Amino acid sequence: MISRKHVLDRIERAQGRFLDRLRPWAYPAHGMTLPPVLMFALLKSGSIYIQRALRRTLEVEVRHIGGVGASGNWFSYPELCRFAQGNAVSREHMPPRPEFVKVLADFNIRRAVVHVRDPRGAILSWTNQMERHLPKRGLGYVAFSCEQDVPDVYLQWSFEERLRWQVEHMMPRMVAWIEGWLEIADRGGKVEFLVTDYAELARDSRVYLRKLLDFYEVRYQEDWLKIPRRDVGRNNIHSQLLDALSPDAQARPPLSPEISALANAALPRRLIDRFGWTRA
Repeated sequence: MISRKHVLDRIERAQGRFLDRLRPWAYPAHGMTLPPVLMFALLKSGSIYIQRALRRTLEVEVRHIGGVGASGNWFSYPELCRFAQGNAVSREHMPPRPEFVKVLADFNIRRAVVHVRDPRGAILSWTNQMERHLPKRGLGYVAFSCEQDVPDVYLQWSFEERLRWQVEHMMPRMVAWIEGWLEIADRGGKVEFLVTDYAELARDSRVYLRKLLDFYEVRYQEDWLKIPRRDVGRNNIHSQLLDALSPDAQARPPLSPEISALANAALPRRLIDRFGWTRA
């Protein structure tokens, strides 16, 4: 008698072969072999929007090459192997580790994008995300997402008090993420990096998408470009208050001077100067 395990193994193999046959139909890539498009993106920087624009424009699949290993901050070997063959997009929030460059080069992945955002805007967007899910998912979701203990009194705090906690505990990690990846990108080596900023995306999505395609030397046609809608409630866009912690932004309701001062103090002047972000 055939065992249940044997039957399941055969189903899994057949499923894999079936999906492999469907892949060229589902992801035609304009009949071309396109390079693997890799982006390391800061949290809340519009990266899901960018991923969708790239996937639809290039007609390729999304492969997530990160998020495994003892620390959860390493590559998935099978995903990396598949991604390296091309005709795929990968968008990751992986932390900066210098050894990533050699791994990518060993898999013949020679280009990557580092996408950042003014952390003052990112932390507000992040806090709003926690607010959207807190009623149904509870405090455990916030602790899970922030990867650290969150005080029980968080539930009793006002939005501004919650934002203050996020500025104090999450924003420094965002700043460190940006600085770490910039150090890797500026060092160069076997992988060429393109550094982009959320402000470019917000200013003109079409121009931004062209910039990415040019960096990857994709010989695209203008009618390939598929720009997702930017309406609130679509394509992971939840607010038009893009950078409400920046000094020149219009936040509703206005943020207290204390929280604005905390956020401004947490942002190094060297990042403000490099990206032309608004000074306090």
